[in-house]
Amino acid sequence: HHSSGTVMMVPEQIALNMINNGWLLISPCIWSRADRAVTVGGNERRFLKDWEFIYWFVKSPDYYFNEDCGVNKTSVFDCPYIEPKDNITSGYPEELVNIAIKSTCPPNGTILDPFCGSGTTGICALKNNRYFIGIEILPGKVQMIQKRLDGLKIKSMQSSAR
Repeated sequence: HHSSGTVMMVPEQIALNMINNGWLLISPCIWSRADRAVTVGGNERRFLKDWEFIYWFVKSPDYYFNEDCGVNKTSVFDCPYIEPKDNITSGYPEELVNIAIKSTCPPNGTILDPFCGSGTTGICALKNNRYFIGIEILPGKVQMIQKRLDGLKIKSMQSSAR
């Protein structure tokens, strides 16, 4: 939110910039987290936020979609919010991340998370036999993410070396 209180629409601006830079937006999806509605910007004089955008981008029209991954193909995902712990600030549940990974990235494919946060996407990618590239600007978070991934990376590297 801007200091004036207006919504800045950052996710939408990023999506438009990606489209303007040649990415194809295949599906804008919603994570419904009604069990964890929050006030946004500390303002009680607006609706509570109980959802997040999830954007599925690809670089070409020849993209992967696993219709048999056991996921209901609706664009709204009802997954409970996970209360963060151990200095992790994100409450994204692995269940939600697994839906995105299994349905849109082939085994041994690569997942890019440009706002890595706590590394949950990386953990899910490695558990699902995918490679992972995470981008995080805060050095302290990078160290925390690395610690979370270390054990999984060793298992993943051993299993892929077969």
